[in-house]
Amino acid sequence: MSRPGGGGRLKTTGMFELDIRWLGRNGYLERGSARRVRQTINGHLIADARIEAKTDALRVTIGERCDWVDIARTEQRLGGERRWFMCDECGRRAAVLYGFPLSCRTCQGLAYPSQRETERDRGLRKARKARARVGGSGNLVAPFPGRPKGMHQVTYDRHWAASIQAEQVSLSLTARLVANSATVRRGR
Repeated sequence: MSRPGGGGRLKTTGMFELDIRWLGRNGYLERGSARRVRQTINGHLIADARIEAKTDALRVTIGERCDWVDIARTEQRLGGERRWFMCDECGRRAAVLYGFPLSCRTCQGLAYPSQRETERDRGLRKARKARARVGGSGNLVAPFPGRPKGMHQVTYDRHWAASIQAEQVSLSLTARLVANSATVRRGR
């Protein structure tokens, strides 16, 4: 079944998400801690959650609703451990849980935004990413930024070539789209 705006599955953007890596970096997983997480998208509040950490579980409360999420640990090859959420629906490990009640991306039936991109949009994203890596803005009309101090010339040249190639792909697809729409209009 299609979703509003076309396409098949809903995307991960716009959903409440809980990332165990972010929680760990910011001290939310320390045993006994109880803190709040506010998640907004484009200035709109999606969720105001209270997170309480236990030894191997988190209690997540949004409004009057409460959900417990188990935490699994895996040993790392060079020492240390990695923490994972356990999805209540399928039992798999996941770094990020979505929605409420919380479950993994697969169980929620969500797609990453890049999975729904057209080839043209993918080219634009790659060109913007290459420009950002050399300190430029995402504006494709602006000249390509100069080489940043400390960046090897070979690295700069690689980013420049990637940006040019991605821009060419996107522009050729845009030109084809415009030509097709002009043909359709003439045919009417």
